[in-house]
Amino acid sequence: MSSEQAVRGTGSAQAGEDAGTRPLRRFWTVLTASDPGLGRLRTASTTVATLLVALGVLYAVVTLWSQPVTAAVLGVVVAMIASIAVDEPEPGRRAVSIALLVPCAAATASLAAVLSPHQVIADAVFVVVAVGAVFLRLLGPRGMAMGMIGFIGYFLALFVQVTVAQLPVAIVAAAIGAGVAYGMGLLLRPRHPERDLRRMLAALGVRAGSVIDALSRELEEGAAGPRESSRLRRRMSGCGSTALQIEQRLESADEQQLEGLGNDELSVRVFDFELGVEHLVTVALVARAAELPAAGRAEFVAVLDRVGAVLQEGTGQLAVERARRLAADLTSGAQQHGPGRPDDELDRLLRALQFVVAGWLRVVDPSLDEAAAAPDDGTAGPVDPAEDAGEQDDDPPSGRWADTARQAVQVGLAAALAIVVGELISSTRWFWAAIAAFVVFTGTDTRGQTLSKGWQRVLGTLAGVCAGVVVAALVGGNTVAALVLIVLSIFLGIYLMRISSGWMMFFITTMLALLYGLLGQFSVGLLLVRLEETAAGAAIGVLVSFLVFPSSTSGAVRSGVGDFLTDLGELLEHLAAKLTGQRAPVSSAQAEAGALRESFDALTSTAKPLTEGLAGVANRSGPRRTLRAIGACEYHARVLARLADSAAGTVTDPDVCRAVVSAVHGVRDNVESAARALDGDTAGVSVQSADQVLDALDRAAEPLPEPDRDRLSAVVRQLRALDAAVCGLTAGHAPLVDAR
Repeated sequence: MSSEQAVRGTGSAQAGEDAGTRPLRRFWTVLTASDPGLGRLRTASTTVATLLVALGVLYAVVTLWSQPVTAAVLGVVVAMIASIAVDEPEPGRRAVSIALLVPCAAATASLAAVLSPHQVIADAVFVVVAVGAVFLRLLGPRGMAMGMIGFIGYFLALFVQVTVAQLPVAIVAAAIGAGVAYGMGLLLRPRHPERDLRRMLAALGVRAGSVIDALSRELEEGAAGPRESSRLRRRMSGCGSTALQIEQRLESADEQQLEGLGNDELSVRVFDFELGVEHLVTVALVARAAELPAAGRAEFVAVLDRVGAVLQEGTGQLAVERARRLAADLTSGAQQHGPGRPDDELDRLLRALQFVVAGWLRVVDPSLDEAAAAPDDGTAGPVDPAEDAGEQDDDPPSGRWADTARQAVQVGLAAALAIVVGELISSTRWFWAAIAAFVVFTGTDTRGQTLSKGWQRVLGTLAGVCAGVVVAALVGGNTVAALVLIVLSIFLGIYLMRISSGWMMFFITTMLALLYGLLGQFSVGLLLVRLEETAAGAAIGVLVSFLVFPSSTSGAVRSGVGDFLTDLGELLEHLAAKLTGQRAPVSSAQAEAGALRESFDALTSTAKPLTEGLAGVANRSGPRRTLRAIGACEYHARVLARLADSAAGTVTDPDVCRAVVSAVHGVRDNVESAARALDGDTAGVSVQSADQVLDALDRAAEPLPEPDRDRLSAVVRQLRALDAAVCGLTAGHAPLVDAR
């Protein structure tokens, strides 16, 4: 069966699909792909439901207690922060984290109530509270939530003028809010491990399918511009991110997540599938550069389109059956091509695609055993899932205290200036400036990240002011419509919070316009004051980040590259020992490459202001090229780790062992030289290729039996690709690496 026939193989099965359900299915597919496991959707819906229940309960309490509603506002805020910021899956730890929010809120609210008659002292303590909130971040996510509720609790008690006599009500309200948040979390977020995991696996298929769709368009056009290449990179990044979430979910799970398949084995299969997709992209781009004949390109594009469609069909039984038929068709089609023929390039493409489909089938079909594993193309092989995954180092990174202290000083100074400037703009709305100055330092480490977040916050507020004016005018005096839109705005703001702070500010500002309309306080002037205060606070935060103990984004990227190369050198050292049997394997491929992937993810996040621009305003090509080179290193290192799992201890001949060690150490030496060059001490030094020792390893592998020779040849290919990427990094550009 030819590849073209394979494309038509499932046409009749797909023809019977109900066309009326396609738009809904497509929407659900896009939603689950952008939010694997529906984590953001759950957080947003749970938070909104928690707020509504907390409002109802607290209103009843203050009414029975004959207390003003403002005294219970602290409980609403505790409920909101607990729903958003506390996301620990284990109920016991979640209960502890939520419970700790109550004393934090009570302490700062009490301070505010006692000091509110003394404005200057209250403002000074506000700065101290902001600094303390920063230091609490050293405790991780739990500390982040405690610091946030402490900060918000203080200014909120000042703003609604909670008195000392009202403190018991406020503290009880905080406890009720925490209890409601915990109860709603248990009620609305039940754990269905297998269902949630299958949803995440379906999202991985959609992400991989989108990569193949983008690749198909590039090959069909024959050439790709910067926009097309950027689209392919973004989709590959999304696929890798989803795979990483699945691996982390499986690693942290205490029980088996998928019936019939252990967590370790499924993690390996997901890892193999991700590598297969990346390998396919590499081979396809090389084929495009080699000018694949038009007929062969059209044939392969047709097969790509079919594969992309199958991957995006989910993980149900029908999808599994279609994947099985597709794998069988591709196997038959690949057998029609043979190395050495004019269509040898197409043969490599088809085999890479065959590996992707077989890998996907192993992910969605737990009953599939190793006998039906993906074909061996030198990028992956079976691994013993019982291997010890090793222990993670939970110690905070070196320099964490120094970085936190630096940011605490910045936050303190920015908060003080924001209070002064905010009161000059509006004596009653100054807190908007103080909040903006505090928030721009949340989740940021460098001045570039602070500038990006501040800029997005101002843009979101500006757009929200415009939208708020329009929506408030359209709603008019319709109370029901206004309440529905307020709830919807809160939901969308929370749902999009992790994607962009700008979108969050847009919906929060729109919500405030509707809320003030209900309270009879709406005016365009009030929204403009919010915009002025937010802009002033964000500008002060950014200015302080640039002038007071500034942390350069470029310097942070350089440091991140150094950390990555250090981890890469350590990984190569471990792989050499594993391949030659000098040390018993202590971890699987995921554990070996875990630190490297974490370094790469951290580097990518740090470099965003340089690679993606400040809210889309500007970007630089140099850091993007560096990141692409680092990405190539990370990919080939992960493939090497996977190969080392399958070939561990198979090299026993002393001469071959020496050749392996020499080759790996040659590449590792280049990695270390690159780290020194990028450190600035030996700028301009070019790293020499390790081709000589790699050629020696190729020659040493020739007499080995075929299985061992093939495995070692695959190792050499990946070492060459890694070495080329490292040399390209020091040369200042990312080469097109042929890892076939």
